[in-house]
Amino acid sequence: MGFDRRVTLRCLCEDLNTDWGNHAEQQGFLNLRRLILDGASTSSIAEAMKSLHPGGRADHPLVNSFIAAFADDSSEISREGISGLTDPMWWKQKSTRWRGAATDVECPGRERREVWLCAGGLRVAKDDRDFYAQFTQRLQRHGAGRYLPSEDDRRLQEVEATVASLEAWKAQLRLAVLIGVHESLTRQESTMVHVANPKVGSDELLFHLTIDVGVASDGSDQLVEAVLSFTAPEREHQAVANLGIDTLRSTLNTASDEWRVTPGAADGQIWSALVAPETVDASRQCADAGELPEEIANRTLLLGVTSHYVRKPSIVEGYINGEPVPALCGVWFVPTTAPDGLPECAQCIDAHSTLRN
Repeated sequence: MGFDRRVTLRCLCEDLNTDWGNHAEQQGFLNLRRLILDGASTSSIAEAMKSLHPGGRADHPLVNSFIAAFADDSSEISREGISGLTDPMWWKQKSTRWRGAATDVECPGRERREVWLCAGGLRVAKDDRDFYAQFTQRLQRHGAGRYLPSEDDRRLQEVEATVASLEAWKAQLRLAVLIGVHESLTRQESTMVHVANPKVGSDELLFHLTIDVGVASDGSDQLVEAVLSFTAPEREHQAVANLGIDTLRSTLNTASDEWRVTPGAADGQIWSALVAPETVDASRQCADAGELPEEIANRTLLLGVTSHYVRKPSIVEGYINGEPVPALCGVWFVPTTAPDGLPECAQCIDAHSTLRN
């Protein structure tokens, strides 16, 4: 399976102070460490991680060399240890003018054996300033504790696991709704999906989803409309339920203001929107292969892609209060951005012309 290769935040932020391939990435890890040290929330840490590689896999010569050196966990590979250091064992890492120290860490309950790059410095041959000379001296005097993975590193691992679990959950939702659309189209009947809570270790049911698909012809074109009916989640799970609903909607149609919502049974919601032909084709591919197409995997809802016509009092109140307002075409949306430069809704134009006449 290979090692889980990681770099400590201390090493990244204190030892590797030059030769980064990307200055913005270096600043990103400094900010990430600062957030963790300050006890920031999971969501704040996750937001800071978005532009960074997991496990501290930074674009730095020593990190790149370390990642390559431990790509294989075969016991037949001979590795050079740092002389005089055996508890724990430290392995030499070398890249151009950089030298480093890595060690493997026992982690009961984890699937993969971990190996960490814990320290780094510059090579100064036959000099007391040489990294290996200084590192050995410090460990012999003060022990290895300062260099081993800290609570901050474990906190980062926890957040990474949470984010990975959430992304896997979102991918499952996308796959489920695409397959559901295909089945509803081919069988001409409703398809039900049971959505579980993405929290690690949880087996709670979040909500039920019923998928219906309608087909109509508009001249030579075929219009496909998806209707998604959601049961109401428990109040304490509303935020994650909203994330799931937005993920499902964006999979089928990324234009937020093209979705219509009406109340469902028992405080549920019913969302409906047209589905583009390429998304219908993707639903068939998902049903056949059981895999999510790459071009759909990272879809998000887009706000303000069309300029709608709204009565003046409504648009002012909606913008100030953050409440949905009705456009002349019948679409409800929350005005959040200026519509300048956006394509105008054809139905709104027709409705406005009718009012003027």
